[in-house]
Amino acid sequence: MRSGYQYLSGRDNNRDYRFYSPMSSKAHVYVVVPAFREATYFSAFVRSWEQVNDEYYRVVVVLVNGCPGDELSKKISSYDGPLDVVEILGSPDLYWCGLVSLGLQFVVRNSTPNDIVILANIDIKFDGNPLSAIFKRILSGDSIQATVLVADSAGVLLSAGVLVRSWILSINRHLMLGRSMHETTDEWIEATYLPTRLMVFPSVALKVAGLPNCDRLPHYCADYEFSNRLRKNGYRALVYLGFVVRNDEKNSGFSTFTANSGLRKRISMVFNIKSSFNLRSRFWFVILTYPRWAIVPGLISHFSKLFIELLMGGERLKRVRLRGNN
Repeated sequence: MRSGYQYLSGRDNNRDYRFYSPMSSKAHVYVVVPAFREATYFSAFVRSWEQVNDEYYRVVVVLVNGCPGDELSKKISSYDGPLDVVEILGSPDLYWCGLVSLGLQFVVRNSTPNDIVILANIDIKFDGNPLSAIFKRILSGDSIQATVLVADSAGVLLSAGVLVRSWILSINRHLMLGRSMHETTDEWIEATYLPTRLMVFPSVALKVAGLPNCDRLPHYCADYEFSNRLRKNGYRALVYLGFVVRNDEKNSGFSTFTANSGLRKRISMVFNIKSSFNLRSRFWFVILTYPRWAIVPGLISHFSKLFIELLMGGERLKRVRLRGNN
């Protein structure tokens, strides 16, 4: 038995899972992490979260492994630190949405109304507690979803959230994109929806908004649609500018904004589930996310943007996006 948790095993929807039954009286912070052959990031990841445990809440890392039995499974089973680390056994065919949903199902079964949920990448790391300001607002009853600033290995900020300027024209502003990681202030800014590199929300939000839509969005766009659904159900999307965590941007899948690829290669990716060019994902994103009155013109404008993305590719499009955010 690990500290405060009892080891159990069982089956969920014909999939194996392993978990610990909570026995602590503290509020729990469930950090749900989808992972696929990413064992090299495990040690730095748990070292970061070991700093977050305090007298008010207990951190439980719910690591959903898309390749169970691999090196990551071995590292989880041999971990003897202060955190409670749960491994849920997924499979490669679940992609991001399926893995995250397995983790969130575990949270729904085990959480109380006072608990907090975090969706995170396994490749983030930080010093100190980047989320104390967010925890304070959520524990005081504020209905929010929130994130902090995330920087790449060069110290340049990634998109902290999306602010929709026009649904009809599919014009967005990517908040803080391209700025220096040293541009931090003790302020909050509002977004339309957030990425899930490190997204925080109260556990009760799952009972209101439900789980990510894996049938329509198995991988790309699923995080934005889920965040937007939280917002539509009363959980404002906020970015706290007072803390920066680091992220390995190259560890993500095929990215529009980091991949150097030719036109033929980009066109070949339009049916790849993990690609940002995936036609099916982009269609369902508009249907599920845009207001009803903006769906038809939004589909036209959104797919016009997709055509431009296919033509321009990563680096040129990144420069255009950075200019658009200034």
